[in-house]
Amino acid sequence: MSDRKEPDDVSGDEDIYVIDDSGDLDEVQELAGYREAPVPVGEEDSSSPPAGSGRGAGGGAESVRAESEKLRDQLLRTRADLENYRKRAERERSEFRRYALADTLRELLPVLDNLERALAVEGGAADDFRTGVEMIQRQLADVLARAGLSSNDPAGQPFDPSYHEAIAREETDEVEPNRVIDVLQKGYLLHDRLLRPALVKVSAAPRSGETEGGEPS
Repeated sequence: MSDRKEPDDVSGDEDIYVIDDSGDLDEVQELAGYREAPVPVGEEDSSSPPAGSGRGAGGGAESVRAESEKLRDQLLRTRADLENYRKRAERERSEFRRYALADTLRELLPVLDNLERALAVEGGAADDFRTGVEMIQRQLADVLARAGLSSNDPAGQPFDPSYHEAIAREETDEVEPNRVIDVLQKGYLLHDRLLRPALVKVSAAPRSGETEGGEPS
């Protein structure tokens, strides 16, 4: 400690303390009533977790879980759409293969018609010629049948506009109305699809007030 300088006059009973600032800093702070200032909020130790950090982590986990479920749902929907597209494309390919010969078979139908007309002619043709034509007709019919072609001969059946085309109408009381009474050209189907309608004559009820010969009574 350095030399202390005593004051010249000391009046009354007041105690005067002379503090030597070169002494121990801790003693000076204690005498002055010094207290350590609190650490500001913004300067807290960054290593310690903030208050409520546990709740925030839980909310983040819930958000990640919800996003994961959403992505999983989208994946399942996309997979289902892809499977439906694959099945639809396969059906379309199957339909194409099944009916790919439609145009070719349609062009062959007149040949089949001519063979049937030739066979319908009676007399004037040698037996061997007829036999040959029958063989050709039978062979062609077999080939077309293997390709899925089938004929439609609706004689005596009710008229069906889905499969028949009426090109003539005949009034008669011998057959009930709207019946196929004559087939002028057979129809054909490719598997279960109409390829060509049958050309038919359809029955109709006689008009009232006319005789059997068609003259008014």
